[in-house]
Amino acid sequence: MINCQHLQSVDVGDNEIRGAFPFWMETLPQLRVLVLRSNKLSGTMLVASKIEHPFPKLQVLDIARNAFDGSLPIDISRILEDKLQTYFDLSVTLKGLDQTFNKLLDTLTTIDLSSNKFSGNIPVSIGNLNSLRYLNLSRNNLTGQIPVSLGNISILESLDLSWNN
Repeated sequence: MINCQHLQSVDVGDNEIRGAFPFWMETLPQLRVLVLRSNKLSGTMLVASKIEHPFPKLQVLDIARNAFDGSLPIDISRILEDKLQTYFDLSVTLKGLDQTFNKLLDTLTTIDLSSNKFSGNIPVSIGNLNSLRYLNLSRNNLTGQIPVSLGNISILESLDLSWNN
């Protein structure tokens, strides 16, 4: 798949896929949607990227319902830059309900890291994601305070931090 330079969407959710996060996908230049939800992936997300702009066009990152652990990636804001208009059909869990988007516009950005084993603080850098609309960090082991920087995301519509510490 690393040779699929025009690949825009990967949805391998609801399988029995095991292993680590596929960091090799960060080099796919057109990837906009990455759905790995409901698998058996595990390990840390703290691997330092070896490229300057990982996931250059990623708009949706859904890794919910896996077994990732450790701290949340501090540089998560680096992977959600350079948004261009595009359209997809996408199902995600928002506000506690499974919802389908028929059109995904450039202003829609979603991060769902729920139902994993992440621990530690919520990175302040998430507040730099100006186009973030939906953020779900629920059902982890996160501790500490909610970063004041989240107030910088003026278009945030849904924030789920439930079932943490």
